[in-house]
Amino acid sequence: MAYDKKKKNLSMSDTSIEEANAEIEQLKKLLQQAKSVALSQEHLAATGRLTAGVAHEIKNPLNFINNFSKIANSTANDLAEELTEPDSIDWEEVEDLIDILQEATARVVEHGIRADAIVKSMLMHARGEEENKIDVDVENLIQDFTRLAQKGFGSEYPEGKIEVETSVSTDMPPLVVPAQGLSRVIINLVTNACYEAFKTAEKSNGPNSGQVSLDATYNSEQGLLVIRVEDTGGGVKPEIRDQIFEPFFTTKPTSEGTGLGLSICRGIIESNQGRLYVEDAELGGAAFVVEIPAETGVSI
Repeated sequence: MAYDKKKKNLSMSDTSIEEANAEIEQLKKLLQQAKSVALSQEHLAATGRLTAGVAHEIKNPLNFINNFSKIANSTANDLAEELTEPDSIDWEEVEDLIDILQEATARVVEHGIRADAIVKSMLMHARGEEENKIDVDVENLIQDFTRLAQKGFGSEYPEGKIEVETSVSTDMPPLVVPAQGLSRVIINLVTNACYEAFKTAEKSNGPNSGQVSLDATYNSEQGLLVIRVEDTGGGVKPEIRDQIFEPFFTTKPTSEGTGLGLSICRGIIESNQGRLYVEDAELGGAAFVVEIPAETGVSI
């Protein structure tokens, strides 16, 4: 009798184990399905971030292309009108119009190439690939892209009068850097600084002006290029200094910002083993500091 009872208990135990194993297998399948769904959602989210990032980054070059295309179109119409009456052609006027047309079309091509390079660079970062580093004259790179950022800001906010000063240490050697990525960082930081300086001046009911400064130095002992962008804006509160580098976080109105610029900048710098952080500025606003490893290059 005791033997039969024991046998019955063992049989029940075997059944329980089989049922438990079946439940475990079912849970494994459910977990795998959940992982597949999560991966699909993450893929969609990553695609969305990439799309939004590309749109954010190529906004400025596309604005330039749009503006210069309008100039080219208007100039071509003026030129065509000038040539309709051969007997009364003002050849000096024609030459001036041709010069304007050539300049405008050259700028369209230039910014089209830049937009293409930005898209390729962002796709490369999305695939986890590193940008090739090249020898550059840092002062020229900084001057060119600071000027480009200032022009871009001026076309969007023509009423804003922002004084932008750049300073590159006199002993700055040619450096090997990710020039495409670094130029995008400079444009983003300078454009943001101009915006903050302008908006703060606008709130003070004074003249719509402000100041932005960019200083670049090279720490040869640590092999670091240090770029510091300051403004006379309202600064960044300590409690959100980490948040501002998160994707889609912005302190700007929805119509004026996507919250992607600083996230993209930090991604570029960190992918090159550098740092991007914010602190208080001597000018009274925010100071964004880039520290990026850079080897000295050959004389350019």
